[in-house]
Amino acid sequence: MNKVQITPNAQTGALITPFNSNPDYSYLQLQSVEMIQRDGGWLEEKRRSALLRAKTSVLESFVAQHGKTLTLPGRIVVREFLEDELPENYASRLNKNLSYEQAVQPFLKRAGKDGVALTNNGQRILRFSDYDASGTQADISVAHDNVSEVAEFRAAVNANSATLPA
Repeated sequence: MNKVQITPNAQTGALITPFNSNPDYSYLQLQSVEMIQRDGGWLEEKRRSALLRAKTSVLESFVAQHGKTLTLPGRIVVREFLEDELPENYASRLNKNLSYEQAVQPFLKRAGKDGVALTNNGQRILRFSDYDASGTQADISVAHDNVSEVAEFRAAVNANSATLPA
């Protein structure tokens, strides 16, 4: 079974980070590394992250329960959905205080960190990650079909990063 690490907040160093809008609720940052076998037998290392959200007092108890190891059993599971097929329990995670476009931005599956949004039949793919303490839940992935758009984006990035001879 994979191990999931509780990681400190990069800015504050704290394990438990309260939400600015309501400090009675907080989150933990979780991270794991998984070995994924791709088509053709290639093994790839994938870093995954997720947030564990709860009342601040619950998270304090949770961290105290796991002691100084900061290692949890289970895995981080990835769930992808077409935008028009987003289940309600995932749609409810979108920030209602933002416009829809702003709210979906952190969940768009992209070609690289700042790449184009990946789509299937013209619908954007939304990607969510969750902590699964049992380690038994399977990933749900949606393949993208906007290959030419991704290729154009990568070609433009490569053209912009080319170095000219001195």
